Amino acid sequence: SVKLQIMHRTFLDEIPGAVLAFHGRIVAGVGNLLRIYDLGKQKLLRKCENKKIPSLITNIISIGHRLVVFDAQESFHFVKYKPHENQLIIFADDVTPRWITAGCLLDYNTMAGADKFGNIFAVVLLVLIPDTA
Repeated sequence: SVKLQIMHRTFLDEIPGAVLAFHGRIVAGVGNLLRIYDLGKQKLLRKCENKKIPSLITNIISIGHRLVVFDAQESFHFVKYKPHENQLIIFADDVTPRWITAGCLLDYNTMAGADKFGNIFAVVLLVLIPDTA
């Protein structure tokens, strides 16, 4: 039989609402903080952080070095990870606040989502907005 073994136990200052594997690391939404962790010998090591997400992060989707972060009250945020600078930069977000319950990536610049009020919508990132921020 196959067994799972705990490698690390890392205590956080807030509740993690989303976790995703990201380029050999872990990207996590811890409360309203977006963080990247790496494996250390005894615990997860915090590598970078973005404090600009307005409320609880509920989901994260990645495509390349781009992340789409779901916020409990403010909809989607498009974030670019710059590996050389080790920074997470928000370069676009939805202009309409929404209480997102589900969402998916339709293509590199388009997200579909649903909110708790029964609406389904799509948001398109204009090609004029570069993610090189």
